[in-house]
Amino acid sequence: YGEPLEGAPGETKEIAFSGLELGNHTVEGVTQIEKDGAMIGDRKSSVSFKVRISSSFSYTLPVDLNLNQDVYDNFLVVNVNNDDKTWQADAEQFVYSYGSTAADDWFISPAVEIPEVTKRLEFSITAKVQSGSYPEKFEVFIGREQSVAGMTECVLPLQEIKNTDFSEFASNFALSEPGRYYIGVRCCSKANQYRLYVKNMKLAVSDVPNTAPSRPTDLEGDGLVTGELKARVSFRFPVTDLGGNAL
Repeated sequence: YGEPLEGAPGETKEIAFSGLELGNHTVEGVTQIEKDGAMIGDRKSSVSFKVRISSSFSYTLPVDLNLNQDVYDNFLVVNVNNDDKTWQADAEQFVYSYGSTAADDWFISPAVEIPEVTKRLEFSITAKVQSGSYPEKFEVFIGREQSVAGMTECVLPLQEIKNTDFSEFASNFALSEPGRYYIGVRCCSKANQYRLYVKNMKLAVSDVPNTAPSRPTDLEGDGLVTGELKARVSFRFPVTDLGGNAL
């Protein structure tokens, strides 16, 4: 692009652009006329537009998304509690700002194509709060439809966070069948908190096999109020692997 075009007064020209990234773009045109062997005039005009995804679009693994205003319109945002607060976006991140009622607000991704399910998947998202005095809550689901009702499998259970710097929250999970999936993030903070920020979301094939042990259970801790800097911690070894089979 940038090559000069010739045209008669009033003539319409059409230019096809290809290879553009999703998001906002601006095209600028400059008009000039040749006179006595020189180009004169420098009148400019511009138009801005957004390249959006089609209904048939799907991401392929691995997915690594920077959540900001450039991709915001590609997500479905659902204000379940129908108040005046829901997910928004700026140049750096997605943001949920507090309201006078408890949050129940989702953003749901475009489709992700998962071609086979013989391996587990690794999910992660980075998040932070505006103030540690105002904790925020969120959870993450996956499903076969881009709707709240379609969010059928929990990927990341409820997180209550107080960190004011971006931290990663991750999980490892398996799906039962291949196909097109959608990832939904639900803010469910209490009323009158502050702001929840999310910035990066990833989904990739995991190196962890289904035969790996599941997590320990019955974890307990006792600070031993004895005046010594000691504690007693106990836990139970897992009895199944990540696939649900007995160890």
